[in-house]
Amino acid sequence: MSNTAGQKEFLAELGRFARREIEPGMLEADAARDMNWLARVWGKSRRLDLPGLFASPSPQEEGATRLLCARALEALAASCPGAACLYAFHFAAAHVLDRAGGPLAGHLQAGGNDPFRAPLVVSFPDPSRDADLRLAAAKDGYTLSGETNLLGNAHLAHSAVIFVPEGDRPDQCSCVLADLGAAGVSRGPDARLPGLCANPFSRIRFDETAVSAPCLLPPDRAEGIMQEARGLFFAFTAATAAGCAARALEKADAYARSRYQFGKNIIGHSEMKRMLAKMRMRLFLARSAVSALFSGPLFHPEEALYAKVFSTDAALATATDAVQIHGGYGYMHEYGVEKIMRDAKTLQLLGGPNPHLLAGSVKE
Repeated sequence: MSNTAGQKEFLAELGRFARREIEPGMLEADAARDMNWLARVWGKSRRLDLPGLFASPSPQEEGATRLLCARALEALAASCPGAACLYAFHFAAAHVLDRAGGPLAGHLQAGGNDPFRAPLVVSFPDPSRDADLRLAAAKDGYTLSGETNLLGNAHLAHSAVIFVPEGDRPDQCSCVLADLGAAGVSRGPDARLPGLCANPFSRIRFDETAVSAPCLLPPDRAEGIMQEARGLFFAFTAATAAGCAARALEKADAYARSRYQFGKNIIGHSEMKRMLAKMRMRLFLARSAVSALFSGPLFHPEEALYAKVFSTDAALATATDAVQIHGGYGYMHEYGVEKIMRDAKTLQLLGGPNPHLLAGSVKE
């Protein structure tokens, strides 16, 4: 979708889709932690070909396509960040398969099956915890054992892209495409994170699950793909955070213009104007950070980490201000701003907690 006019029309249609299919039920789905609602959203989004939006472009169009994915996530997150995370995990996993080529990329080709009947999920190693996953040689390939980190899409996905550390080296990983319907696979309970509740996060457990040789990528090929895919996941999380902040600002601005207090609408007070201006500033910088990631000829994963940390921190600060502007109403579920604050806080944890990511980005 390289045509700019075509991209704008797609994003406009996606916005209409979000207002029609996501916003009416998202507060109820959040309260009930209803992943069936999210599965229905996924099914309806296939009419827009949203799951295939990442589809391998030419090298000249790659940056524009990735930016379009980010803008789509921002548009979805403005309605429900939990729904946007469904596609952030999927896009990052699909990128791995596309880059790997061969049988792994073949998983994305329809052939006689539908590759997007369910979203994909991707698991990266977490240096903050001991590596639990391990591969072992078997007669007809390999077996995978151990437990992943907490993952969105865990209960909806049929296939998972798993990076498995080599011994105690989290930077040296093999890549496995795991069938989540295979023997020895189980999903843990909902971790009950404070936000993104419509997409319950769980761990996936493997107990000597068979993995065929064509479904494995060795470390010499997997490492570079993992770094880029992790960077893309950070970028997509940053875009989701920008959508989260945009909706918080929209709600706060609308409430400030309608709330009458001390003889005038509260937007007429200088402190309120300063608060709203800071919210706009954070949103502008978060969006700029995402755009900058895809503006040059090369994608830099380390810069994506900084964009993720900044944007998610900015989203939480903006959501917190939105709750404050609403006063007591801000803590009522039906107003939606407390959900935005919980979602923003949980976005800070994706791919690793922000303080840990920052500390890990500085080499001794």
